[in-house]
Amino acid sequence: MRKVKIIEESVREIFESKVEYFLGDSQVDIVEMKYAVTDSKYSVLFIYRRPSSEG
Repeated sequence: MRKVKIIEESVREIFESKVEYFLGDSQVDIVEMKYAVTDSKYSVLFIYRRPSSEG
């Protein structure tokens, strides 16, 4: 059984900046982000959508 805990706010800020870096200039809106530490590994799940292009 894995132990899962929510990461600290300071680590969360680091994750957010890394995600912004990886997405770069791509045109996406982040809908939701979830963070966890499992087996001494940091994990982040982010759900995003691409804005619809209008005419």
